[in-house]
Amino acid sequence: MVTYYNVINAFHQYASTLHDHHTESNHNSYEFFTQEVFKSNIYTKHKIPKPLEDCSKYIPDFKLSFEFQKGKFADLFIMEIKKDDKDYTPDADDIIKINLELQVMLNQLILLNVVEPVVYGIVVKKHKSKIYQMTFKNGIYISYVTERFYLPRNVKDVCLVPRVVTIFLTLKDMIDKIIIKIKNRKRGTPTIANSIKRGMGLPCPIKNAMMFYLGKDENTLVPP
Repeated sequence: MVTYYNVINAFHQYASTLHDHHTESNHNSYEFFTQEVFKSNIYTKHKIPKPLEDCSKYIPDFKLSFEFQKGKFADLFIMEIKKDDKDYTPDADDIIKINLELQVMLNQLILLNVVEPVVYGIVVKKHKSKIYQMTFKNGIYISYVTERFYLPRNVKDVCLVPRVVTIFLTLKDMIDKIIIKIKNRKRGTPTIANSIKRGMGLPCPIKNAMMFYLGKDENTLVPP
């Protein structure tokens, strides 16, 4: 109950400074939940964008890691925050990007010989949010949406806070289970190491597909 009270109190104090009809999304409002729910020292939070541990090309907006060995971290949870409707990947909801990132994170756990590894990610577009979960079974990466919710925007949205807190607390419990698995993992090379697949890199829109595939025009790529 303390967690619920602290988050509601912090959000209410913030929202009280806004106009009652304020509807613009606060893209940092997720911090009311991550700061309180993941305040234990067992977690390493990266609000300032930092690359994934196993691939410097992928830089989520928020990352939660666990230090399983001095100076070595396992990425367990990430967030992608879309601040406008401009698409930086071919998919409007960043589904492609976050799933590529989750694949890298899942590969890391597999190579650490974690039993039944699973990783999580949230895509926030304005105040609409989706939680993605990725697992690995029989050489197949399985990703699906486990929860949909809205982040609060103003004092009238305070009624949304308890449900969002519950969602983050549930997510925390799932992450804690993975941390226990990391601590209890067996040393050695995992038997399924040869089954993992490396990511293909971030997708990039192409202006002229025919010229691109013919290799005659390097300027057909649009920077993401």
